[in-house]
Amino acid sequence: MKIALLAHAPEDQLSGGIKTVIRHLQSTFPQLEIFPKVSKPEKFRKRLPWFLNWWINGFIFQKEFLQAHRTKRFDLLFVYPFGSAAMRPRAIDIPIINIYFGCFPEFLKHITTAKKSFRLQAWVTGWLDKRSGKGKHCMTISEPVRKQIKKRYGHDCHVIPVGVDVSLFQPQNKKEARGQLQWDADIPTGLFIGRAEFAKGWDILLQTAKDLPHITFVCVADTAAVENVKNIHILKNISREEMILWHNAADFFIFPSRYESAALVVLEAMACNLPVVISQPVADVCIDEKKILKGVYIVAGEEPEKYRLAIEACLEQQHRAETRDYVIQNRSLEHFKQNFRDWTATLLKK
Repeated sequence: MKIALLAHAPEDQLSGGIKTVIRHLQSTFPQLEIFPKVSKPEKFRKRLPWFLNWWINGFIFQKEFLQAHRTKRFDLLFVYPFGSAAMRPRAIDIPIINIYFGCFPEFLKHITTAKKSFRLQAWVTGWLDKRSGKGKHCMTISEPVRKQIKKRYGHDCHVIPVGVDVSLFQPQNKKEARGQLQWDADIPTGLFIGRAEFAKGWDILLQTAKDLPHITFVCVADTAAVENVKNIHILKNISREEMILWHNAADFFIFPSRYESAALVVLEAMACNLPVVISQPVADVCIDEKKILKGVYIVAGEEPEKYRLAIEACLEQQHRAETRDYVIQNRSLEHFKQNFRDWTATLLKK
């Protein structure tokens, strides 16, 4: 079976959660071929808003895929919203799966502070996002996103939650992990992994760190050193092996994100039995409704004071979490792969 994926950028330019999910798809379908192969942005488009650039790129990248499709004859196509907004399903004649990694208007609520700018971007991205799903099979990676897509666009989405490679993310001895990292065994340590931006709750993290000066917050983030917060320790471009060591060396994981569609970094921490202090939006996509797990501290609201109290409660327990079994049973990469194979096989039979 020949399968293609039409993304919004070449593979080497993808990042974050989208890149991780696409890697999972490659693991599920080793024959997956990703388009576009090469990005050729025009100079005049540099002045356009990002979402219009993505739409225009969709026309260009779709043409590249169609040229390959005429000779290779693919059986199935995965598409990323925006790039697929310009696509006519009837012209492609194979099943098309539109993957909603999130709901753009909902996401923009948490990154755009100017009301006029938000209204414009939300309207345009919402229109493109809705158009992307027309005439295609829609799927998403979490139940909250499914509800958002249904409410805003009327599309019914099949949900396949993202998964963690539990063979890589495993609990280790904390003392030994700190020894390998040459990290002081007595320093209370929190871990944050993500972009240093408002949507991820970076401002909440900084204030929480100020309120807890005796705790060092190790942040794997795309930012420079934070001069006015001395207990923030920035790491960049670390290996996966070192990342796993930090999951086992830290005392807790903090993730105060305002909007999430998958929160894979939290699930990875949970797979290592690292206690997590998370926002309600993060809990909604990571943990099944009404499920209570030892070592999971859910903070309602955005006040740094609430995060401070949750962290103090976590450190008082002095125990690792008991969350790995939940991840294995509900959010493992193997579950993701099997669910995806089963669903696509059903579509191809129709």
